[in-house]
Amino acid sequence: MDTRLYDNIRKRRKELGLTQSQLAARMHYADKSMIAKIEKGIVDLPQSKIISFADALHTTPAWLMGWSSSENPHNNPSVKIPLCTGFENGNLVLSEDVYEISVNMDDSPSADFFIQMQDSKCGSFSVYICRQENLEDGIPFVFFYNNKFLLRQAYRYVNETLLLLRSRDPSKADIEISGSARKNLYVIGKVIAIKSNIL
Repeated sequence: MDTRLYDNIRKRRKELGLTQSQLAARMHYADKSMIAKIEKGIVDLPQSKIISFADALHTTPAWLMGWSSSENPHNNPSVKIPLCTGFENGNLVLSEDVYEISVNMDDSPSADFFIQMQDSKCGSFSVYICRQENLEDGIPFVFFYNNKFLLRQAYRYVNETLLLLRSRDPSKADIEISGSARKNLYVIGKVIAIKSNIL
């Protein structure tokens, strides 16, 4: 059995100075026993969990799997951005706390803030957003509509009087917005990245 994945999870956790309990919290496990089993190679990890571990450990899935020959692939620069916790009176509510996230050098433009979201298909995830009000057809944006945040692709029709918001989840119905309903729609910003939650 190839144990590189499990060995690298343990190695990277220790490099970051994390206890098994702290890593368990980042991974949304109930306690450290699951991390102990994973580090011993007792539990097989699906691809989605490997990606989540890479995010939580600020490295790449390739490095965790032992496929990367890079000496230090986790030395990505990091930035501190606030969490958006709500929307009131036409304004974003940003937390006073800022969170440090690792970014790739080719990520452009950089995110101004992020929002935690949840859906039935992916569970909970973080959406990194760049402030931008001008819509681009087919590009994911975050909107605030009917008292909730929506992650949708927008399409403009009929001389831009009709706006169609399409979800990335095909089980969710499209939302058509026109006329006075557009007054209740706020464009929050353009989606830069989506990552599994590690907070």
